[in-house]
Amino acid sequence: FSLYNIASTKYIYLLNPFVNNSFYQVYYLLSSCYYNVIRMIYIMYNNMVKE
Repeated sequence: FSLYNIASTKYIYLLNPFVNNSFYQVYYLLSSCYYNVIRMIYIMYNNMVKE
């Protein structure tokens, strides 16, 4: 029963592109935000070292 339940939820998840897309959008948004913050800190650090 549990195995069937997992399979059905996975199937529903694959069939529902809206849920899939929203999850990926949130993940992409968080990762890009994190990347931008790291890049900003890196640039600021480089500027401070130069001066």
